Amino acid sequence: MANSLSKSMIRREDTVMVIAGRDKGKTGRVLRVYPRKGTILVEGANVVKRAMRANPSRQEQGGM
Repeated sequence: MANSLSKSMIRREDTVMVIAGRDKGKTGRVLRVYPRKGTILVEGANVVKRAMRANPSRQEQGGM
């Protein structure tokens, strides 16, 4: 078993602070809990910017 993330410690909708990685110090809501991996998915953490190509037929503008 990975880290000891017990059932009662962290649940969905809890507000948590990221303590490691690129987004250290950010706070956000818990979206998913992965007890087997010992990890959680935090809203607003580890977000990547993607380039979007313009699509004139849908009136979509390109950009980041």
